[in-house]
Amino acid sequence: MARVEHVGSEFYGTASFQSLETLSFKEMPNWEKWLCCGELFPHLQKLFMQDCPKLTGKLPEHLLSLEELQIYGCPRLLVASVTVPAIRKLTMVDFGKLQLQMLDYDFTALETSNIEISDVAQWKQLPGAPHQLSIRGCDSVESLLDEEILQTNIHDLEIDDCSFSRSLQKVGLPTTLKLLTISSCSKLEFLLPELFRCHLPVLERLRIVHGGFTDDSHSLSLSLGIFPKLSYFLIKGLNGLAKLSILISEGDLTSLRQFNLSNIPNLETIELGPLVLENFVIRGCSKLRSLVERE
Repeated sequence: MARVEHVGSEFYGTASFQSLETLSFKEMPNWEKWLCCGELFPHLQKLFMQDCPKLTGKLPEHLLSLEELQIYGCPRLLVASVTVPAIRKLTMVDFGKLQLQMLDYDFTALETSNIEISDVAQWKQLPGAPHQLSIRGCDSVESLLDEEILQTNIHDLEIDDCSFSRSLQKVGLPTTLKLLTISSCSKLEFLLPELFRCHLPVLERLRIVHGGFTDDSHSLSLSLGIFPKLSYFLIKGLNGLAKLSILISEGDLTSLRQFNLSNIPNLETIELGPLVLENFVIRGCSKLRSLVERE
């Protein structure tokens, strides 16, 4: 299949694949166009596309029986919309620009969905309502956060290998978020202070790993009242953090039970409110001089 450049009438012939339920295209490095018209796959339930780097243009526009869609490594795929009213499982990684539509724009029926994007500049809205979203290698994440493009039913969000260039006016994260991971990001002074003022009522796990600030003397303060369900908090390999305060105001509920601080080379001071921790780890913080408990 390595030499195929077009898939069209020579592939379909006179058939409309009335009974086809699963269709897979993999490792087609020269495939550029999928020429399709009409409702070719009325009973197609699963569509898998992987490593088709030159593919542009159309997909079948009406996949009314499609329940599972997986797209990997199709970075030039530019499709205005595909109607998928029965979709239940969705995975899209390195997929160009593709907008999905369900009847009445209702994505609540999705059982699992995972979307990864690497060029936020082209997005005015997400291509669906993913449960899991990964944003990798981007330099314009601020636009997603400022414009509240992420206000969907996301449960698991990862921001990886991104750089922030300006202060955020707000952090428009979904209130459904349960797991947030920020990894290998630079210039975090533009993100973390605003994040720590963002109310996330069901957030359970927060991981900030690697990356850091532009200098070595930053302070962060978090009041656990804005994350009342947070039970696990990890900061690891964060450069430039000199002081960390974890506070609890009178009357605030807190669920924090596991707190891990590892390999934070500039950390000198930790201030903690009256926590009831089951697991508290401090490791590799060579400059730490003060650990203070505040009532």
